[in-house]
Amino acid sequence: MACISTSLILPPARQTPDTPSLTVGKGDTAYVADTYYTLTSCIAIGTTGEVWKAHDEDGLEVVAIKILRQARDSFVARKISQHLHLLKEFVPDALRFLSASNIGVGQIQGYECTIDQLYAGNLRQVIDDRTLHPLPSEHCRSIIWQVLNGLHYLHDIGIIHGNIKPENIFLLDNSTIEVEKIVQNGVSKTVRMLRSPLVKIGDLSAARLPRQKAYYPGGSAGYRCPEVEQCSDWTTKADVFALGCVSYELLAGRELLPDQKNSEMRTGNENMFPYSVDFKSNWAQIYIKDRVALSFVKKATVWHTRRRPTIASLLRHQYFIEFAKD
Repeated sequence: MACISTSLILPPARQTPDTPSLTVGKGDTAYVADTYYTLTSCIAIGTTGEVWKAHDEDGLEVVAIKILRQARDSFVARKISQHLHLLKEFVPDALRFLSASNIGVGQIQGYECTIDQLYAGNLRQVIDDRTLHPLPSEHCRSIIWQVLNGLHYLHDIGIIHGNIKPENIFLLDNSTIEVEKIVQNGVSKTVRMLRSPLVKIGDLSAARLPRQKAYYPGGSAGYRCPEVEQCSDWTTKADVFALGCVSYELLAGRELLPDQKNSEMRTGNENMFPYSVDFKSNWAQIYIKDRVALSFVKKATVWHTRRRPTIASLLRHQYFIEFAKD
């Protein structure tokens, strides 16, 4: 027996380390696609910028506006336009997995900004809501599968997302239901879960176009691969590593690389880094009891980029065997 419960309660925006606030605030106006939008509340603060909820002049259309920290020369606008052109021209099916169909670009207080659909929430809010953990295994598998497919489409046309993290994986529906679950000794308890695991990948502002040089630091702390931390060239394998970190966090309910957020960027051998993870250890199997799921995370977070599998290879992993049957 299931009944509709509530929607996720959106927490205040979390400010990550070393990300000072921009000089924008509630009531400021952004001009995008010949329309003025008024900022109402800050949704998220991250490495590349801030995301605000906003409405149009008539108060009828509510959107999400991302204000970019260092974009003041329309470079991001041109880059996003190229992303959209490539996606719509060569892989239109990708828009099932990517939030890229309604993007517009504009200006606010001298900053460049992008506009997109306001989604119900993001994966960070799900992970932080302890009443939803542990997530049903089929929900975890579905979410990871969808992100893999979105990245596969991007990589197929030479685009690297460059900033995969829970905040950039959007929920299409944040409503929850309550269900009866059998636990130990046949005893049942009421648990809360998402009604739908459907998601889309968002925020292409940090994406790399084909033949575009690598920039540093790429991605967000906690989800950066070793080659980014070492300021070496990075490829689509950076997205693979980041997704492995997100997958671990989704499955285990805790971050894989918490120390990375508190450490300075360093160079040197791998022993200098705080995240050489032993997935054979007992603690790893305590947090992720599904050995096939743990195997997927282990493969996605292989240290050496040449040994790390591609997205296409991971789509064939045993963890997704049920989807392969469809």
